[in-house]
Amino acid sequence: MGLKQKVVTDEKNRSQVLSQTQEPNVWSVPLAWWYHLAAPPEPSLVSANFSQREKVRHGRLAALAVPIFIFFILTLIPQMINDRDSLHVILLFVGLMICCLILVLNRKGFVKTAGVLALMLLYTGGTYTLFCSPGGITLSNIYVLDFTIIPDLLALAFFSANSLLLVVSLNALQVWFVMTYARHDAAIEHLLRTAPGDIYVHIYIFQFITAIALYIWACNTEAALKRADRAEEIIALERRERERRELELEQRRQLD
Repeated sequence: MGLKQKVVTDEKNRSQVLSQTQEPNVWSVPLAWWYHLAAPPEPSLVSANFSQREKVRHGRLAALAVPIFIFFILTLIPQMINDRDSLHVILLFVGLMICCLILVLNRKGFVKTAGVLALMLLYTGGTYTLFCSPGGITLSNIYVLDFTIIPDLLALAFFSANSLLLVVSLNALQVWFVMTYARHDAAIEHLLRTAPGDIYVHIYIFQFITAIALYIWACNTEAALKRADRAEEIIALERRERERRELELEQRRQLD
């Protein structure tokens, strides 16, 4: 019983030290409250492995990313109501309900399922918006295709860095699909027939550079987290070994 109490006491002391080393700020309380509502519950410090901690980390990032997307949808609703576009208003409210479902799944621990649903919503909504753009794709609004890098940022909130390869491929496919089948003016039509590289190369290079930068950053972050997790495991092993030796010494003293 004495050994178990000592382990529990050491773990409580470690938690107190970690909490004291974290500098308090004005966002700590609201973030803790929001994580309690929308992020997966934090696992035990003793029994949690790296994959469990990674799931919680991605869940917390997702809990911050989804509200930003919700805020973006809310800013579009007044404009659609002004334009008396009832279909788009209904679709925006459907998107809001799907976002709420994503947060529920994220809270339940189904982080990857929530991520797949979020990417499906983003690709579907983005493609539909580009198809329904007034006047189609023109030289004045073709810059909106640069926003196809947003799935890269969203994917890192739910998945590891290796997911960027699939997401970048989907982004390239989305751009090709929109430029091939969406409405566009005569200038875009002429460029697609005579010099399609002037359109695609710029967009694809921008996507590629962004994905490389995000991949390097995400890999470095994951490597640092793995090193920290390994250090914690070594500290825990050393603590258990020290306790085992102390227990053996105590048993020898009792035998003596």
